Amino acid sequence: MVKNKPVVGQIAVQAMPDSTYVLSGDIASAVARVIARFPDKFGHLVNAKLACLKRQSKTSEDAFTVDGSGGSFIRSDRERGLDPSFDAGVWFRTKWWDSMAVDKREAWIFHQLSHLHPRPSGGGLVRIGHDVEAFADEPEYFGAWEDQLLLFEKNLDQYTPGAALIRPARPSPATASPPAN
Repeated sequence: MVKNKPVVGQIAVQAMPDSTYVLSGDIASAVARVIARFPDKFGHLVNAKLACLKRQSKTSEDAFTVDGSGGSFIRSDRERGLDPSFDAGVWFRTKWWDSMAVDKREAWIFHQLSHLHPRPSGGGLVRIGHDVEAFADEPEYFGAWEDQLLLFEKNLDQYTPGAALIRPARPSPATASPPAN
């Protein structure tokens, strides 16, 4: 277990290798755009204090994975009591963030924000895994932006015949054109 130790310029995260986490304005701007673009899905995050971080890792970053090269986290009530700066956050490895096109960055943010849900009992957030329906709309909006989504599509179609989702990305609800009269 990682002990709490104050580190200037870093945010300590349990069970992760030593890395430098830096608050990132470009990630914060992109996160705000995604939250605004999908208000029905992420409206509960509008007033959340989110840490938007870039991570510089000392380990090899040869292979990209959606949840290995980025992530989301929540702060416990105890942690927020000690430091109320953030309720939750998202982080992305610098190497991959800097090399991605804007649309892929937004898809990656959409995925990480999909882990953050309102606490059912009220007051705060919970982080959910992939075993819920919260991720089904990701390929609908962004297409197969990452190879792992092709496997998702195959499995979804297996359980819901004809539900193959990977097709050209559809416009988000906030940017869709109104129907013609």
